[in-house]
Order: sequence, then C-alpha cells, then structure tokens
Amino acid sequence: MVKHTISILVAESDRYFTHGLNLGLKAYCSLHGRSLRLSERGAVPVTGVDIIFLGDSITCPPWLYDLYQQGYTPHVFFIRDQQRGEPMARPSVTNCECGAGTLYRHQPIQAIEALLDSVLFPQEGERIPAAGKCRCSSSLTFRETEVLKYLSIGMSGHDTAGLLGIKGKTVNGHKRNAMRKLCVKTNQELYRWMKLGGTSHLVGPTLI
Repeated sequence: MVKHTISILVAESDRYFTHGLNLGLKAYCSLHGRSLRLSERGAVPVTGVDIIFLGDSITCPPWLYDLYQQGYTPHVFFIRDQQRGEPMARPSVTNCECGAGTLYRHQPIQAIEALLDSVLFPQEGERIPAAGKCRCSSSLTFRETEVLKYLSIGMSGHDTAGLLGIKGKTVNGHKRNAMRKLCVKTNQELYRWMKLGGTSHLVGPTLI
C-alpha cells in the first residue's frame, strides 16, 4: 500500500486526543515523504479513505458497513482505553477481530508509527492486516440474527413472531438487543443498515 497521498479519517469525539493524533499522523507522513489528506468525525461517512482511526465504538458502525458495501476496504484501527488488568494484545470487546489493530489512548507516538508501518510499509514476509472485513455480528445470538434477517426481507414484527412461534413483544426485545450490540440507536438507522446489506454479514439461517 505505497501511495503518494494517504487519506486518513479520525472518527473520535475527544478533541484533545484527536489533536495529538493528527499531529502524529502529519509528522509520520512528512517523515516518509507522503502527502496527507486528513478528515475528522464530521466528514463521516467519507469515501476513498485508506485508513480509519475509530473511537467511541464497541462495534463497527453502520456507516462503515456502507463503505464496505460500496467496495471500499479501509484499514481500521480502533481507539480505546485499556481497562485495568486487560492485556493489550487481546482486548475483550466485540470488534477486537475486525480491525487492523488497536491504539490505546495512553500509548506514545511510536505506537501510531508501528500501526501505520504495518499497513503502509510491511516488512518482507509480514502479513498485512486484513481490510474491509467485520466480525462484530458474531456477538448476536442465533435468535437475534433470525429476527434481523426476517425483518430485512420486509416481514413485519407480527409476521416474524408468527413464523418463529414467539410473541411480538419477544421479537421487539430481540431487535432492541441486536440494535444495542450493533450500536444502532434508531429504527431508521437499523433499516438503513439492512438496506445497505448489513445482514449479509450475519451468520445465521438461510432464508428462502
């Protein structure tokens, strides 16, 4: 991934941290003779981005699915706080396997440089972190996945309840739990996520 201009999106609400991260990114690109096109949280969703630093999220947000659906495959680095007793190598959060790496807020600029090196200048024989993939949906239960898949093909909550042999209130409960795990706040966001093919990422029953 050797490009003369690198496009990076920083989707992080902490303005102080964002400012420091941006300075580090600019210094890195200057050192390596690369131009930097830098976008911040207000630019979400942004197309044509190479790298995303994503904070404030325990799962990949719907706009990231949107980018994947359009064929974009950015490398995603998650920004998070390290919990007491939590090893940095294995963060116990939903999206730990979705991105190219993790940047902890307490880490020095060398950590940023190492993450960028891993995708921009990989060493010979070194595996480049995967891009454009998400495994957040693995946190959903089988029943939550069933409900979302049936709703995504246009079935009502009432019809879904009848098909699954459960109550409508139970269907709504599964839907709300799934929305919470996917960090989707409104029904409008959920149905947009479905329209963009979000349920295609779910492992569950094949609907006929």
